[in-house]
Amino acid sequence: MPRKGLRGELEELLGTPHQVVLSVGAVTVTPLKFGDLPELLRCLDAWHSEPPTPEGDLRLLALTTGCEADFLTTLSDADLEALLTASKTVNPSLYREAPGAALARRPSAPGGVDAAVCLLIESGHTLAAVKDYTLAQIERLSLAHARLAAERRIDELMIARAAQADGKGFKHTVASLQREVAKLGGKG
Repeated sequence: MPRKGLRGELEELLGTPHQVVLSVGAVTVTPLKFGDLPELLRCLDAWHSEPPTPEGDLRLLALTTGCEADFLTTLSDADLEALLTASKTVNPSLYREAPGAALARRPSAPGGVDAAVCLLIESGHTLAAVKDYTLAQIERLSLAHARLAAERRIDELMIARAAQADGKGFKHTVASLQREVAKLGGKG
C-alpha cells in the first residue's frame, strides 16, 4: 500500500524503511537503492525467462525487501504477503506499472532512468550519491529538478519579453523626447 499524505511523501522522499510485524517478529524492509537496479533487472530477466519457481520468487522478494532468502523460506504465506505489501510501500516506483516495466524501458526512452540520473547529475548530484538514492528519491528529485528548470525557463522568457517591451518603450520615449526637442527648436 503506498504511503499517503505529507508523512508518506516525506518517508518516501527520505527513503525511510518500513517496519512490518510478522509472526516471527518485526522486520525492517528497506527501499531498493539505485545501485541495486542491475541485480534487480538480472533477477527480473531470470524470473521472466524461466518457469516460475519458489526460489526465483524468493530471490526477487529478498531483493525488494532486504531480507535474506533463507529467512524468507521459514515464513508463512501471511508473513510473505505482509513483506510483499511492505515492499510495495517502500518501493512504489517498482509497482506503479507492471513489475519492472518502468525499469525495463530502453535507456534512450524519454523520461527513462538515464534521463533522470542525467538531470540529477546536471543539478549537482554526484553519481556516487545517486547510486545510494532509493528509486522513489530519484523519481521525486528528478521531477522536482525538471519542474524547477521549467519554471526558470518560463522566468527567463518573461524577462526577455519584458526587456523587448522595455526596449520598445525606451525607443518610444527617445522618439517622443526628440520630437519635443524639435518643437523647441533644438536639434533632434
